[in-house]
Amino acid sequence: MIARRGFKQINISNSVRCYATRQSSATTGDEPDPQLGGYPQFVPQKAQEKNPYNKYWDQQGRTNFGDLLHEDEDVLGVHAPDVHQYSYAESAKSILYTIIAFSAFGYLASAMVPQRNVAPRDYPRDGLKDELSGVDENKAREYTPLEE
Repeated sequence: MIARRGFKQINISNSVRCYATRQSSATTGDEPDPQLGGYPQFVPQKAQEKNPYNKYWDQQGRTNFGDLLHEDEDVLGVHAPDVHQYSYAESAKSILYTIIAFSAFGYLASAMVPQRNVAPRDYPRDGLKDELSGVDENKAREYTPLEE
């Protein structure tokens, strides 16, 4: 009980972090980044989120001539990974619908196959073992006479 109260008082999420993560998020423009060397800091905006119907000098990259690029333009450009506009629940629901659709199609396809109207073929003399060179791999179904 005391340990729980102690954890509530201490903000663990700010005190524990991976050694390779930044403490503050850059690109907010609050404090200058010393590695940029005077280059302006912009708010990150993916190129896919820009209006595709505006007239741009570079229509594919959605930039105009003379525009200053963001320092992470390779991550924010058109050729970067896509911007996902779906939640995990919507994605899981669509995958579930796809699985249900394929299963229903497979069931309907197997249900529409007609039953065989004939009996399977039987061969006499130990399944034509001598005629098929006597190898067990070539052995067909053995002959079983019908009981009368």
